[in-house]
Amino acid sequence: MLERHHPRYWTYSKKNVKKQTFFDSKLSIKDVESIAINVAKQNRSGLSKVSSTGSKQFTGTVDGVKYVMGVEKGHIRQLYPLLK
Repeated sequence: MLERHHPRYWTYSKKNVKKQTFFDSKLSIKDVESIAINVAKQNRSGLSKVSSTGSKQFTGTVDGVKYVMGVEKGHIRQLYPLLK
């Protein structure tokens, strides 16, 4: 998540930079963790319906910013802000 979507940790791994989204550069790792927890709580009932072998994306809003969270096999694998 950080290597793809945080300016301080970005590894330039995404080729299509025009559609690349970034967290606010002021966010700490703890802030990103808090956002993930908040989005997960907003989608508690939907998350409980994803099988341990399944995957699904959810959206949530934290401090006025809309985020996408992807889960796969019971783990959060994606978290990024939506393009404005």
